Amino acid sequence: GGVDWSPDGTQLLYDDLVYAPLYKERIFLINSDQSGERQLTPDVTNGYAYNPLYSPSGSQMAYLAVEGMDPDVKINVMVQDLPDGEARLLASFPSAYSLTWTPDGQGLLLATGDHPNYHVLLISLADGSQKELADGWQAVMKP
Repeated sequence: GGVDWSPDGTQLLYDDLVYAPLYKERIFLINSDQSGERQLTPDVTNGYAYNPLYSPSGSQMAYLAVEGMDPDVKINVMVQDLPDGEARLLASFPSAYSLTWTPDGQGLLLATGDHPNYHVLLISLADGSQKELADGWQAVMKP
């Protein structure tokens, strides 16, 4: 599964996704001394959560949540205030890869599409708006 240390190094976000999803994978938070483990994402039917990432400030996490089963899969980009906020849907795609925060914590970068037609998007945290930064398998940056 995916793991990410909090910026201050006191906690760890992780998912329990293994090679093939069982549609019960969730995201958890645990203290670095292995105490206080708790589930952060809800149990859902026909879906799972994975790839948790702390925001640069450590006040939020972003993650991917799969909804539905093949061939009707939707991958949702989710953002959640920590430690007890509600998850907020930022965007949805048929495929999504390589989620990462911008250094200022105001957006997320994401690759989407299928080979060879990938696109790198910048998604605004404020309103979910998207800007394409690069496209194609051999990406060429757009102005």
